[in-house]
Amino acid sequence: MKMSMSPEHLARVEKARESISKMSMSEQSDLVTRMQKKWETFSKLPPKDQEAYMEKQTEEQKDELIKIQVIVTHARMQQQQMMMRKQVEMQQGGGGGPMAGG
Repeated sequence: MKMSMSPEHLARVEKARESISKMSMSEQSDLVTRMQKKWETFSKLPPKDQEAYMEKQTEEQKDELIKIQVIVTHARMQQQQMMMRKQVEMQQGGGGGPMAGG
């Protein structure tokens, strides 16, 4: 979501982060599952259309879409970090996991 970062939007993102930090992984997964269709629709839109789409949502839906954005972004970052670690291990000739001799 590449919307302009208005003070209102930044406040919503911060509120979403706080809320997510109190959610279990199961609760996060349930939220993503429940809002999946809306998220797919939203994420396929160009940035300008995303803003218009958000304006049409209820306050609760806006908050939930932002929560999903934070969850998805965090998951992607974790996935990238894991892939980078694997690449570094392979470049170092490692790949030997916990069973490697030593």
